[in-house]
This record gives sequence, C-alpha cells and structure tokens, in this order.
Amino acid sequence: MSVTTIALEAVAEAARADTLHGPFPTIQHAAAVLLREGEEVWDEVWLKPVNRAALRMELLHEAASALRFIRLLDKDGTMPTSAITADEANAERSERR
Repeated sequence: MSVTTIALEAVAEAARADTLHGPFPTIQHAAAVLLREGEEVWDEVWLKPVNRAALRMELLHEAASALRFIRLLDKDGTMPTSAITADEANAERSERR
C-alpha cells in the first residue's frame, strides 16, 4: 500500500472525527487528544500477540488527530487556548491513569 493511500485514509478519518466531535476547541484539547491516541497506540503495541488491525486503526486515529491539530494551528487569527494551566492538565492526566 502506498503512503498516499494511507494518507488518504487518515484524511478520511479526520473528516469522520470532525463530523462526530467537531473541530478541536483549543490547542490544549488537541494536544490531549493526540496524547491519548498515542497512549492507545502504546497499549496496542504491548498486547501479546499484537493485533495488527487494531494497531493500524489506532495509528490512523493518531494521524487524523495530528492533521486536525495542524489545521487548528494554521487557522487565521489567534489560536484558541484553554484557561487551564499546564499543572492542572498534568494533574488531570495523572488522575485518569
């Protein structure tokens, strides 16, 4: 399979995610989703045996999240940011684990 074909799958997944969830509201939200998708990839990698189809899907989710994040960064004007501090975000992340 070509990289172009895979990239088109990621674009389709990004469009699906936008339809389901709307665009990311802030850069912090985008970063949190991208991080969570990375954690899901990590989880799939360590399963024995590795489920290649599930791992591939998680990688597509992460790629789609990255595309949506980049689009947010490329918007005209100022980027929406959250009022939450980095320390508060880290504390929330720790509580979820």
